[in-house]
Amino acid sequence: LNSIVEKLIGINKDIGFLSGHGTHSLMPDRMAMMQGRPGGGLQAFNTLVSSRYSIKPIDLKEDAIPDGLNCLMIARPTQKFSDYELFQIDQALMKGTNLAFFSDSFNEIMPQQGQMGMPPQYEPIDTGLEKLLTHYGINIKKAYVLDKQSYTHQAPQNMGGGEQNIYFAPMLKEKTINNKPGFMDNIKGLVAMQISPLELVQKNIDPDKITATKLLSSSDESWLMEGMINLNPMFITPPESKDEMKSYDLAYLLEGTFTSFFKGKAIPEKELGEKDIKEDNGKNQDEKNQLEGFTARNTFLETSKPAKLFVLPCSQMLEDNMLDPEGRTTNATFILNVIDHLNGEDKIAQLRSKQQTLNPIAQTTPFGRGIIKTFNIIALPILVILFGLGVLAKRTSRKKKIANRFKA
Repeated sequence: LNSIVEKLIGINKDIGFLSGHGTHSLMPDRMAMMQGRPGGGLQAFNTLVSSRYSIKPIDLKEDAIPDGLNCLMIARPTQKFSDYELFQIDQALMKGTNLAFFSDSFNEIMPQQGQMGMPPQYEPIDTGLEKLLTHYGINIKKAYVLDKQSYTHQAPQNMGGGEQNIYFAPMLKEKTINNKPGFMDNIKGLVAMQISPLELVQKNIDPDKITATKLLSSSDESWLMEGMINLNPMFITPPESKDEMKSYDLAYLLEGTFTSFFKGKAIPEKELGEKDIKEDNGKNQDEKNQLEGFTARNTFLETSKPAKLFVLPCSQMLEDNMLDPEGRTTNATFILNVIDHLNGEDKIAQLRSKQQTLNPIAQTTPFGRGIIKTFNIIALPILVILFGLGVLAKRTSRKKKIANRFKA
């Protein structure tokens, strides 16, 4: 009750952040850092979001998702969810809690010490959340989107030097960013990394109840890497035929009234854990299970209140190498604006967007560039010559007029 009252009067703006299940941690793993391994963590993200919101870590094995929560973030889970945990997430959406899902299609497993020089292994991630998303109307394909319009870096001299395209880091520009929603205004360029394509499951979307808005997409020069994954830039070459390339959807916002995944199914019951045993204090466990089942069935919601579901299959956009601590880059603005939108703070998002200074040059086609070059090389000198001849002819005519006057 207190959380609902706080939500209504606006004292605190809480954001739920799912912990456990292999999700990203807000703080780095200091033990890993001491051992010389990457510490991970979302320090820049934590700093930026904490300046406006109170982040509440939620471990579904220990805690329930509070009623009245504006938004629940799920950042790259890698471990399987139980049916009861999926039920909690489903019912949170049914109660009107907006969900922000930042996922990865593959779990990158680095080689061990005895396997130095070997490439990382990429194992498909299956947590169970995928079937929930498919039910709500969106599917994440097990693949990476590669794009000719990508980030470039300077290759080392021992690899030939020069600029090298990082095809798995698409550069998203104005034409591939939907600026119609207010919170997306003035965002003109983004960089993604190891992002997967999205597909709408049209049969699961009732157009009278759900509105699906595409926010991001790749360029028309994109293709997929699936099956055997190898992200070494030296071994990635674009397809020769343009027919093998097309644009792919990369981020969606679904909003409206959703139908529960568990509608018409048996309601899962909570598994008995260590904490439950300690709290039981010798009570009859059968009675407790019956009570939990009775409570679950009485609070089960088949249809949601108005809610939003944001899906971005690229958790790396939350990491420190993709966000700046000051929140001035377009990547940081995009992430913060999405969170503000899911928390009903669109005005703040629009004000933040006005601070953007990135204004990329409009892309031209090879034909257009050819015309411009031809004009500058041939047409422009001809115009200068014609202008000079015109001036010369005018001077000659003036001299003749003056000479004729003196003869008269």
